[in-house]
Amino acid sequence: MNDTVDISNSNILVVDDTPANLRLLIGILREVGYKVRPANNGQRALTSIEKESPSLILLDIMMPDMDGYQVCEHLKAHEETRDIPVIFISALNETFDKVKAFSVGGVDYITKPFQAEEVLARVETHLKWHELQRQLQKENLRMRAELEVSRRLQQMLLPTEKELQQIDGLDIACFMEPAAEVGGDYYDVLSQDGRVFIGIGDVTGHGLESGALAIMVQSSIRTLLANNETDPVKFFSAL
Repeated sequence: MNDTVDISNSNILVVDDTPANLRLLIGILREVGYKVRPANNGQRALTSIEKESPSLILLDIMMPDMDGYQVCEHLKAHEETRDIPVIFISALNETFDKVKAFSVGGVDYITKPFQAEEVLARVETHLKWHELQRQLQKENLRMRAELEVSRRLQQMLLPTEKELQQIDGLDIACFMEPAAEVGGDYYDVLSQDGRVFIGIGDVTGHGLESGALAIMVQSSIRTLLANNETDPVKFFSAL
């Protein structure tokens, strides 16, 4: 687990219908600096979550009216709460379905009587794992946004149907479909001073890096031709 992951601002919801268990768990967690709030039944837990989404939930299974399984199922059924990690709580002498605990969305479980070291280790592990997932999702969104910008730039640099139709004496049809959002391949058709320049490029690889390089090369070629630079030596030296 990455020790550089910051979980210092984590807030934990502890749900248990036994006051002694609530006090003990809250004490264990607050002693190491976690922000903790209690709920003594399932419905109050859901109300608390609606007001402020916790970083992690310690959830007792055996509770009246609404048990831990039902609370977890409710959370996982809603997009805004489905990613909150849930650690179930169960007594050693209680019979509980471990398979069901995981199938309804739990990530782990701890047993009573509580061992402080075990509680803290499991809480820290899942807080860090959840934060890493959140950071990864954020990075993926950023990368997808960059890819979309590059894809649009690449499409803007391709010759349009109108530009191709304006070239006298030639009937040109072109099509390009990158394997990913952005590809390293490109084509171009330019008409200048009665001459037609056709270019096809293939940058090794796929994705953002190859696509960005293809855009730079194509843009540079257009700039050189616009400046009437057609001498092969000077042309490729400039590239």
